[in-house]
Amino acid sequence: MALSNVYSRRQVIDQLRSFLFLIPSLSLAKTARSNEHSYPKRFIAIFTPNGQHIKHWNIPSSIPFHIHDDNVRVARLSNIEGPLSAILENRFDSFKEKMTILRGLDLTAQNDNTHMATKMLSGFADAKDLRETIDQVIAECLDYSSYSVALKSLNLLTVAGDTSRITLPLSVRHTEYGFEPIVPIEQPRSVYELIFNSHSSGNSPLLETVYQLYKELTSSQKITQRDREKIEQHLDFLSETQRRLGLSSHCSFKKPDIFENSIENCEVLIATQTEILAQAIKCGATRVATLQLGHGQEERKYSFLPGMTVNHHYATHAQMIDHTLTIARWYSDRVKYLLELLDEVEDEETGETYLDNTLIFWGNELGCDDFAVLNSHKSLDMPAILFGGSSSLNHNLYIDYSQHLTLKPGLASGPYWGRPYNELLISIMTAMGLSKNQWENGSPGFGDYRLNAEQYSNGDRGSPLPYLLKK
Repeated sequence: MALSNVYSRRQVIDQLRSFLFLIPSLSLAKTARSNEHSYPKRFIAIFTPNGQHIKHWNIPSSIPFHIHDDNVRVARLSNIEGPLSAILENRFDSFKEKMTILRGLDLTAQNDNTHMATKMLSGFADAKDLRETIDQVIAECLDYSSYSVALKSLNLLTVAGDTSRITLPLSVRHTEYGFEPIVPIEQPRSVYELIFNSHSSGNSPLLETVYQLYKELTSSQKITQRDREKIEQHLDFLSETQRRLGLSSHCSFKKPDIFENSIENCEVLIATQTEILAQAIKCGATRVATLQLGHGQEERKYSFLPGMTVNHHYATHAQMIDHTLTIARWYSDRVKYLLELLDEVEDEETGETYLDNTLIFWGNELGCDDFAVLNSHKSLDMPAILFGGSSSLNHNLYIDYSQHLTLKPGLASGPYWGRPYNELLISIMTAMGLSKNQWENGSPGFGDYRLNAEQYSNGDRGSPLPYLLKK
């Protein structure tokens, strides 16, 4: 039955007036919240696999550092005129004010020499001792009273051309049955069906209803020009309120093809997954996501990159530095693409972008080694870069937590003992507005502290990294 047959045009207008009268209070509520300390709205973790050559992450040695009393060394990225590092080069120059590079973070977990992707987000390295990952902790603890979502978390994986046997996914949730790995979505088409199929119009259900009312009213010959103008004013006001509340109109996406998981499709698969993730963030379908660009111990043979003759995992053990550098640079381009998609204005009043309001963590499952000295699976000096989350994080920084005092075993010169990697995970959860009682599970801190714990000053195991978070 047509809506116009149930309500008179005057009743509809009166109902719209009554409803729209309530809308400004929602906008005022948002304004009131903005006067308090704000936290990032969203969290994304990007995983890239296999070990790294330590020198490929080093910034130029000529850059001046400020050395704090606790021997933490801090430099400004904006003081670097040339490449940030051999891997990053100049591709992130436009994001210096929205990023921080971290060094000297050591995993203190037992069995840390594994390729388990989950340890990037859990601080545990034993496949027989899975623990909840921070993305799931954050997804459960965020305040959804103002920003409802279709999915508490979206977990994506690209396996194209990857023959790795280490297939344990990145994320683990804590359920009444214990700790359960989350099976990520591999096909972009599956993500589309999950999120966008029911949102193809690009409007919220509220606007769809109002627009339908408008169409039926305007199709009537009895509606006056004055009524038409009033309804148009209400629609304009509702659209503006939608924008002010952060209700996005980005919920549309072209239906992607189904791709074969071959190395030939690797680039297009990752690009499509990245684009869908960005759209899911913009339309508010989720506030927590992981983008896993390969399994731990990824074994792709990057035939589409110049000079690639062996698979990635083999190249790291064979000390084929040129191979690993080329692949790492290729991965950094994939990360940059996501940043570009999200660095679009979200709030026209403040100028904040989706990236500003999203904390992004790029890391992997292994640490950095000096390939000329050893090529172990040790998770020491874990590479980590944080982007966005500008309300909570200090940016434009290179922070080296290596103490430059105590050498690690078997090395004549560097790397040095740093700080527990778990403090980074705690820092991220703190930056997202969580507190200790939300992540601690029967013991102090987060993650595993059973390896080389005596080498570190762990304190109460619940403190974030110094100099990273805004006060």
